[in-house]
Amino acid sequence: MGNRKCLIVTLADNNFISQAKQLFSSIYWSSGWDGDYMLLAHNIEEHDLKWFTNKGILVTSCNLVTEKPWGKNGDFFKPLIADKFYLFKEEFKKWEKIIYIDADIIVIGPLDELTKVKKFGAVNDIFNRKMHTQFDLDEDKCLLFNDFNLNRKAFNAGLFVFNTELIYPNLFNELCDFLNHYNSCLKYGEQSALNYFFGDIREELPAIYNVCVN
Repeated sequence: MGNRKCLIVTLADNNFISQAKQLFSSIYWSSGWDGDYMLLAHNIEEHDLKWFTNKGILVTSCNLVTEKPWGKNGDFFKPLIADKFYLFKEEFKKWEKIIYIDADIIVIGPLDELTKVKKFGAVNDIFNRKMHTQFDLDEDKCLLFNDFNLNRKAFNAGLFVFNTELIYPNLFNELCDFLNHYNSCLKYGEQSALNYFFGDIREELPAIYNVCVN
């Protein structure tokens, strides 16, 4: 591994090791994926990482990009989720396409069509359908969003795919700074931030790629 053009990634800390294993197993057995695999790992002991490395899964250790609570839902959304921003570092340009999948997802079919996304692809958010639902617009600092198209469809960031050509030198830092500065405005934390950054270039993926089973 390491020489392929596409990378599939999930994120976990010590509380989500079993879910990450389940996800990678479902990808391997159900999707026919022949690209690289990677775990973004936060505070996972070396002996727990051996299951992944022994199977050729790349491991990148991450520090939290934020420790602040997120908007009104700060008690529910864990800061760990924002570590997916690491994928927008320049070092990830060694791959052409990157697919990110949350560890609570199970893959039941092929993923090859996702690698055809030209820029940034994600599924519509079925619970918060428009951009205005992503932000708490009552605070003064949220005036930034007044010039933003708040009627555009919002996407769910549990799964997304992007062409690494969109990565520029300071993108990772800009995402982290944005999340930390506007944390009280971002109802869904990293998802709201990604909608702000990539909503205008997003390709709408079929709902089958990110289905809520209930």
